[in-house]
Amino acid sequence: MKLYKISIVLACLLFSNLTNAQQIDTNSHAYTIQSNITLKLLNKDKSLPIVDAKVIIKELGLEAFSDETGNVLFQSIPQRNFTIIVEHGDYIIPEFIIDASQQNHLFEFSANQLNLGEVVLLGKESNSNGTTSTVINRKAIEHLQATSLQEVLQLVPGNMVTNPNFNNANQASIRQYSTDKLGSLGTSVIVNGTSL
Repeated sequence: MKLYKISIVLACLLFSNLTNAQQIDTNSHAYTIQSNITLKLLNKDKSLPIVDAKVIIKELGLEAFSDETGNVLFQSIPQRNFTIIVEHGDYIIPEFIIDASQQNHLFEFSANQLNLGEVVLLGKESNSNGTTSTVINRKAIEHLQATSLQEVLQLVPGNMVTNPNFNNANQASIRQYSTDKLGSLGTSVIVNGTSL
């Protein structure tokens, strides 16, 4: 009787292992058909190839870069749907899904750029009571992203525009190219109604 019980338990274990193995084999068999897929990335506006774009197959964790013709080749990819992520500094590209059973895919993307005709930031000049003044409003300062008074004063007409120097103290100059401190005599800088 004992031997009969042991043989039944062993038969059940053996049968359960066989069915599990068959299920695993059945599931893995669905993805054993593999193929090579090629993605071609083009600029939508100019029909030029997108070079050096990083292409990622999200589910597999595979990465590749586009060549000089805009092509990306992935080899031995299971034939199913995958999420593709494309990264490039000049383009904003959403994630998209491809069917890997098709071998060639063509994608066209628009460049991520902002075209501005012209941006002019100047202080508004006024002439009252024989004196001239230049008013630079808050929006102009915020747009300039000024970090010092010298950068703000570059908006005054006739003032020299220089690159900021972070190694030394910056000096603001009005109507002069040197730092003799006499060129701005009689000039008042007023911030929020208070003279500096």
